[in-house]
Amino acid sequence: MKAFHNVCLLISCPCVYAYYNAIPRTLNHYSLGTSLTGTSVSASYLEVIHEHMMENGLETAWAEASSYLEEISGLDTDHAHDTLAQAWGWKNWATCSSAIARKYLRPIKPDAEAVKRSLEWLKEGPLEMDKETLRAGLISSPEAYLKDPATNYKRALKMAPSQWKDPAEFKTLLFQDPSVLERTYNCADGGCDSECGNCWVQYARK
Repeated sequence: MKAFHNVCLLISCPCVYAYYNAIPRTLNHYSLGTSLTGTSVSASYLEVIHEHMMENGLETAWAEASSYLEEISGLDTDHAHDTLAQAWGWKNWATCSSAIARKYLRPIKPDAEAVKRSLEWLKEGPLEMDKETLRAGLISSPEAYLKDPATNYKRALKMAPSQWKDPAEFKTLLFQDPSVLERTYNCADGGCDSECGNCWVQYARK
């Protein structure tokens, strides 16, 4: 039955067909050497966030979280704030042009200790990330690296294609492309569930 299911997927889903034909592939679409030099962060949207933090007594937690990021990953202050804003949903909140729509957005309150725990796990857990790789991961996938990375790792490893299910092989892949920590779904196994942004099949098409 499972074999029949896979055949049906291959026939009906171009993404899955591409997946089976694209893996293994050359992993050259992401460079850890990407430099922050020349990249900029919009000060205007960060000012909106900082003002909100000040008004609501959240500025200390935000500053402490940013300090952990800067110290452990080597991000500069602006990029640390940008990373936090993306991971916790504050960037979408601050850049939302509709005051009505903004009311329905629920960004996460800054939690410096949660950031510290995530960074410590990334450094000391099974991935044993060095500063350069950690910085690349935070830039490419802020939410995956700052919001329960241990769970994201378990899910991504479980859903990974067979050649990357071994923890050592998965780690090698992640050090080449840190964004794979986002890949917590695989429609080649379970069928499409509108998880394209997190799917290994879609990743294979990049």
